[in-house]
Amino acid sequence: PSRARVQSSAASFGRASFRRHAARLAKYVARALRCDESFVKARLRRAEAREAADPKDLEGALADCEAAAAHASADAGTRLRAETAAARLRPLVEARREALKEEMLGTLKGLGDALLGNFGLSTKNFKAEKDETGAYSVRFVRNPS
Repeated sequence: PSRARVQSSAASFGRASFRRHAARLAKYVARALRCDESFVKARLRRAEAREAADPKDLEGALADCEAAAAHASADAGTRLRAETAAARLRPLVEARREALKEEMLGTLKGLGDALLGNFGLSTKNFKAEKDETGAYSVRFVRNPS
């Protein structure tokens, strides 16, 4: 599809229907970006669509915003819009990463407790301590508090 045709089809999605059709819009814009990687406004539009369609895809939205801000052909207004969106998304992405990390560690701890329970132990019997070099050493504690 031509760039003008892609632009007009992307623009035909009004803001009211944007939230409703964000996933479909993200696919259309991805197709436009396959045709022309320098299409900065389409990259921003895909970032907005990714954020609206799937809150789990904030990393993809952040990557699109950072790529749009770094692109040489972006005008000052578009660059500012991309940088503002990226600054807004960074803390959300970090919070999501931390939540996923905590969930993963909790799951691993549960698995470890299930396996160690067969031997009368738990993960509380092992203490990890960080030394001055940044390495961890694991100690066994007979009676955890």
